[in-house]
Amino acid sequence: MGRKARGLFFNDTATTEIYTVRFTYAGGQVHRSTRTKDARQAQVEAERIYAETVSGRRAPTVGTNKTLELLFAEWLVDFDAEAADETVGFYTDLASRTFLPFFRTVDAVTTCGADDYRRHRLRQVGRGTVVRELTALRSFVAWASRKRYLTEAVEVRDPGRNVVGTPVLETERVEVTANEVEALLRALPVRTRYGHPVRALFTTIWETSLRIGTMQRLSAPEHYRKGAKGLRIGERIDKARYARRIPLTPRARALLDDACPEKGLIFGEYDYRRTLRAAAKKVGVDEERCKHLSAHDIRHAAVTHAQEVSQNIAGAAYMAGHRRTATTAAYTHPNYAAGLAILGARFGVLDTKLDTDRKSGDLKTQNPPVGTGGFEPPTPTVSR
Repeated sequence: MGRKARGLFFNDTATTEIYTVRFTYAGGQVHRSTRTKDARQAQVEAERIYAETVSGRRAPTVGTNKTLELLFAEWLVDFDAEAADETVGFYTDLASRTFLPFFRTVDAVTTCGADDYRRHRLRQVGRGTVVRELTALRSFVAWASRKRYLTEAVEVRDPGRNVVGTPVLETERVEVTANEVEALLRALPVRTRYGHPVRALFTTIWETSLRIGTMQRLSAPEHYRKGAKGLRIGERIDKARYARRIPLTPRARALLDDACPEKGLIFGEYDYRRTLRAAAKKVGVDEERCKHLSAHDIRHAAVTHAQEVSQNIAGAAYMAGHRRTATTAAYTHPNYAAGLAILGARFGVLDTKLDTDRKSGDLKTQNPPVGTGGFEPPTPTVSR
């Protein structure tokens, strides 16, 4: 708790009966609420406030009487004007579920407090998640400093490069082939029992590689109108704020024309998983993959397929909404078929059957492998 709080004084406010604490620190007087009417709890809270102030975890003064909750709300309103909807949603959830319960008050937003937050979160989630959260916190701190709500400079430091954190067991990514996706699309109903155009949704994701979040925000006539040859993706609905036009095949256009209203959201948000997984099971996708299959897996498969058939990583990046082709490369998932294609190109050996699919005695090769020396050429026939 730190050194004893000498000169600590707390009293109850006549109007609210909530105890407040007052003490002198760094040449100025600090006055804080203990947020309790109980004298014992107030004593404990007063000593905690004092200890956190002298340790740097609380700022001795702030430039506002507003609550931290209200400041977060004001920040998000200003932030909403210049950010993508998906990012605003992430920051809103982060402020209410993570920042507010940890910091609680404006004076707790300090450099030391930000360091404590970083260490706290690294014990719960991986480094990548913490870096994203600290980016949001840094944005809030910059905004609050410009407004003079924070009177002291606050530095928000990222974890070291070698810090791993606590990786969370994520939902398993499901690998599906192009043939499986095409069969799945045919098995999907045109609309769910509640009228959602599910076949149009997944056909468009498969053909365009768009994110499910972007698809859910598509609206008419801003982004698509009946008879149009493509989609108009605006900055507000794209995670990377990548405004662009997306071409469509006749198949996707026909389905979109059927799904598209005169005005309003085309797809909106709903739980598509049961319908998607039922269709996958119907076309023979094994049960383990069906349990985890989602729109993200269809998008991953689409980006992989686009590069396999076209060898055009720039085009695949454009469709997927990646500003850097390195991001697109990370979305590409090599598979067994790709390995077979390499063997075919290098050695002329191309057999599309998986070893696990073969019957006993099926495995035959023109040039059987010998040791580690590669392929042994056929033994020449010598006639007498």
